[in-house]
Amino acid sequence: MTKNILNLLAVASLIFSISACNSDDSDSREVIVEVAELPEQSRNFLETNFNGFQVNRATKDVSSFDEYYEIFVNNGITIDFNRIGEWTEVDGNGLSIPTSFIDEEIVSYINTNYPTFPIENIDKKPYGYDVDLINNTELRFDTSGNFIGLGN
Repeated sequence: MTKNILNLLAVASLIFSISACNSDDSDSREVIVEVAELPEQSRNFLETNFNGFQVNRATKDVSSFDEYYEIFVNNGITIDFNRIGEWTEVDGNGLSIPTSFIDEEIVSYINTNYPTFPIENIDKKPYGYDVDLINNTELRFDTSGNFIGLGN
């Protein structure tokens, strides 16, 4: 009797484990896409600002209202785009990022006030931009590129 109960528990555990794995896989809302499938604005952004970088992977979040895209570049940088192809975040993941696409006012402010700390992340927000420097300093700028304060 005890052996039957243990066998039943083992089978139930196995079924639970398999169904848990399957449900994780089916909840995946990201699909791999080719760079050619990105909106034209995204492709132009990559060509202009990340020329020479290799795209390792591009994904599309099909469950997102914005259908945003996430691009993984060969040096660890990730770039997010909204559904129409505008960049929303560029994350160096601990490395400095190119600044050619960043408002000149922001780059100038950082070069003047933090000359030895490059930009590691920039994120568009409704009020403007959150910028993280390589030294973990968080800066906030309005939509015109004016400094408005330190982040949290």
